Amino acid sequence: PRRHFSKIRSEEGRYKMQQQEIEGLKGQQASSIKVRGRVMIKGRPCVVKKVALSRPGKHGHVKCNFLCQDLIKPDRKYQHVCPGKDYIEVPEVEKYELVVTGLKTVEDEDMMEQIVAIVTKNEDDETVMLPYDEEDEKQEEILDYFYKIQEEKKSDDEKGLKSTETIIKLSIIQATVSAKKNKYQWDYRVEAIACTVKKKKNKTKAGGRRSRGGRRRRKGSQ
Repeated sequence: PRRHFSKIRSEEGRYKMQQQEIEGLKGQQASSIKVRGRVMIKGRPCVVKKVALSRPGKHGHVKCNFLCQDLIKPDRKYQHVCPGKDYIEVPEVEKYELVVTGLKTVEDEDMMEQIVAIVTKNEDDETVMLPYDEEDEKQEEILDYFYKIQEEKKSDDEKGLKSTETIIKLSIIQATVSAKKNKYQWDYRVEAIACTVKKKKNKTKAGGRRSRGGRRRRKGSQ
């Protein structure tokens, strides 16, 4: 099985993003690390943005000064200084695509449906749940696309058009993060979103009232 999916399904029969720990990572000598290289800094997977090398000191070793950006949380940057002879761990990184198929919701005390996950499928047609985080701008963008598509489908029905064919494709980057000494877990983020909309030919006109979608809606409402 691919490493980013759990071997054991949840009670609902869904695959979830894997959090299984792995042991040890390969290392690379600091003096050989270049810009755009990947390194582990402060337990986080990073990409090197800048490298500065000082002249060899009295022990004959250069000193390396790295400015790095977090691969999973791009708003975070780190600086790391070390002798060129030191070895720095290199994170394991995987990239792949998922296609959005729907949303998973639960009912709250007020009989309102709350989103708990974005439902997707991988290249093997396995269902993968992305836990919903309302503070994640990329996930909010996914919802905007999803609800826009729902609105367009309703509009097509009102105009007597066939259902709109749409695909929301997510580019995922996944990398190892430090869990505890010499053990690492996987974390991920949505790196990019691509939405394709293809309208089909007209069909017999049908009526119907139009309603707007939302992130929070009354159960049973359209």
